[in-house]
Amino acid sequence: MTPVDTRILAVAVNAMTAEFGNAHSIENVHGKTAAGLVARANQQVADSLLVEPDEVHFTSGSTEAIQLALANAIAKKDGLLRVAVSRSEHKAVIDTVRHAERLGLARALWVDVDQHARLDFASLTAVPDQGVDLLCVMAANNEVGTIYPLVRWREAL
Repeated sequence: MTPVDTRILAVAVNAMTAEFGNAHSIENVHGKTAAGLVARANQQVADSLLVEPDEVHFTSGSTEAIQLALANAIAKKDGLLRVAVSRSEHKAVIDTVRHAERLGLARALWVDVDQHARLDFASLTAVPDQGVDLLCVMAANNEVGTIYPLVRWREAL
C-alpha cells in the first residue's frame, strides 16, 4: 500500500465536506460545484500527462482502471490481444490478463524480472519482436520498492 499524497487528501476532504455534490446532477448548486471540481481535476491530470481531457478517466482504484484499460484494448482489437506483462506486475493486471486468456480474448507474453523484481532489459526489448499489442509494466513497484527507468527504455525500444 502507498499512502495518499496529503495534497490530494486535502482536495478530497474539501470535496466531501465543503464543495460536495453529485457531479452528474448539475441542475442544483451542489452538483454544479462538484462538476466544476471534476472538470478542473480532469484538465489538471490531462495537462500533466500531455493528453486531451477526454482521454482521462477517473476510477475508484487501480483494479477498476486496469480492467477498463484491458477491456478497451480487447474491444478495439480485431482478434486475439497479445499482452506483454511483467512477472512482477500488479496482481490485478495479472489476474485480469489471465481471465481474458481463459475467455480466449488475450494471450499473455511474459517480461522477465531478476531476483529483486527489476525488469530484465533484454526481455523487455524483445517485446516488439513478438507482435505485442499492449505492454503492462509498472513505472514503480510499491510492493518491493523498485523504480524502473522507463523513459530511458522507451527511447531504446
